[in-house]
Amino acid sequence: MVSPRGQTGYGSHAASGIDLALWDILGKVTGQPCWRLLGGARSEVPLYVTFGFGSFDREQLADAARHLRSDGVRRLKMVVGHHALKRVAAGASMSDILKEDIERVRVVREAAGDDAEIYIDANCSLDPASAQWLDDRLKDLDIAFFEEPLRGNDTRQLANLRARGTRIAAGQNEGQLFRFRDLLTSGAVDVIQPNVVICGGLTVGQKVAAMADAHQVQLANGGAFPFHNMHLHGGLANGGLVEWHLISVEMGRSLFTDLPDRDGDVLRLPETPGLGLRRESGRAARVCGGAAVQGPGQGLMAPVVSYRDLRKQARRKLPRFAFDFVDGGAGDEAGLDRNEAAYRARCLQPRVLINSDRALPLKRRFLGRDWALPFGIPPSGWRASPGPRSTCCWPKPPSKRAFPTSPRHRPPSRWNASGNGRPSPHGSSFMSGNPRRSPPICLPGPRPRATGRLW
Repeated sequence: MVSPRGQTGYGSHAASGIDLALWDILGKVTGQPCWRLLGGARSEVPLYVTFGFGSFDREQLADAARHLRSDGVRRLKMVVGHHALKRVAAGASMSDILKEDIERVRVVREAAGDDAEIYIDANCSLDPASAQWLDDRLKDLDIAFFEEPLRGNDTRQLANLRARGTRIAAGQNEGQLFRFRDLLTSGAVDVIQPNVVICGGLTVGQKVAAMADAHQVQLANGGAFPFHNMHLHGGLANGGLVEWHLISVEMGRSLFTDLPDRDGDVLRLPETPGLGLRRESGRAARVCGGAAVQGPGQGLMAPVVSYRDLRKQARRKLPRFAFDFVDGGAGDEAGLDRNEAAYRARCLQPRVLINSDRALPLKRRFLGRDWALPFGIPPSGWRASPGPRSTCCWPKPPSKRAFPTSPRHRPPSRWNASGNGRPSPHGSSFMSGNPRRSPPICLPGPRPRATGRLW
């Protein structure tokens, strides 16, 4: 498989994970941190802080730069050409994108001061002509290096851009030694950036460092994951800068405990054996949005990464009748995908309540809560129908056509809590939490039409 930035695919990511795990085991067996096993060249490493993301406006960039400078950070990195080629293909103007980038970099330079080192990163999102045009207009802003300016890290074009006097950094997404060899032998880079979670682990990282030393090229970390890469740069004599990528740091802290913190733009290395990453039980499940479900719907959810995974969980857990009703589908997958981040952030645990009281005729059996749309975004076909006390109740049952009555779809008279269609000895409603009686179906918000698509 080819990664989004081309080059050498995802296979090396898996190899990196295995290699790092083996180094972690070796460290724990010997009682030494990995950076000491690699040579122990230094007990602290210099940092540069990646903060200038494409989602920030100019004012936010300036505020962040001033804050980091006041916190002792002198080396700052920001994004330029954010998805530029992709946006141009969608109709945007490359000229407008780059002109805005120039102003953004100028704002950061003014906020950070003349003594700050500013790095820019295009994330392989520019063509050679656009990269040269942007570089020419940033000369007066004293850029320390231009990271991965060109699509695919084209070594010949990178060498041409470097020949114009621009310091080039690249390599964070490379996963094979021959790619690092080509970058070094072609004179394409001033800074080579192996990332041990991508290139093949600490084992391959050492080999890249040796090649960099032979070609007298500076070594640095690119592509984030400072808590893994700090060991390479602390252990080797030619170790260099480690990237303190703010998003990656928070990801690490959400998964692991007792991680080291930076002091200005320096990171002191831990003495904990191995990689020094200690994970608390249950943290990964919470990060993935798979915390245990409480109340109605208990046992329905497993760790959910996407709505497609949620759909698979539904297919396994729901009776065929209920699944077919939900999977009738809203055709609003794009809307669901847009809100996937909000779903994870709010840790909402969607569930299904189905009223299956025997006293109700078939046409009164319906979904009591929509589990496919936890954001309050109505799918096509919904209409507002306010009820008493700011709720929305169905004044009449849904039409019979919403519930097919063929033998294949006909629901059982009662479902047990597992939803497998066998009668419950307690007469409980499916996932209702009430052993004798189903809850009233009364929902906040708009009233769904029974024929509307819910997925």
